[in-house]
Amino acid sequence: MLTPFNGSEGIPPEPDWTVLYQDELDLRMASDFWRTIVHEMKDAQTLGLANGPAIKRLVVFHVEFERQARVVGESGVIHPTMKIKVPQIHPSWTVLKQAAELASTMEAELGISPRRRNVTKVQKKTKRTTAADEFLKPVAARPSNPLG
Repeated sequence: MLTPFNGSEGIPPEPDWTVLYQDELDLRMASDFWRTIVHEMKDAQTLGLANGPAIKRLVVFHVEFERQARVVGESGVIHPTMKIKVPQIHPSWTVLKQAAELASTMEAELGISPRRRNVTKVQKKTKRTTAADEFLKPVAARPSNPLG
């Protein structure tokens, strides 16, 4: 019996994230993002080995967005400069915005952006009936009894 290896069946092998990240949270996020994206693309039947580098870039943009979001969350968007104490936009805010834009672009290219997916109409379910529906069903008017 053959055992499938990473990269078989058109699934790109997950990169070694320790080359890019040392922080445990970043490593876990990268791996989780990778698996989620690969799963989405596999389900949509758009996954191929050639998508590996693009998926990796998307994961890097996602992780960087999360890293910068933590910094901005702790210190705020506006902060004083070190030397002249004049408020300015935090550099992490700029990086966060750029990472978000790049991630959106990559999602669109890979076909996993919610805006770019083929959206079909939701099929309406048939109406469910219950015993109460039969009981409360309108009754047709009965003909009056002339002998009555």
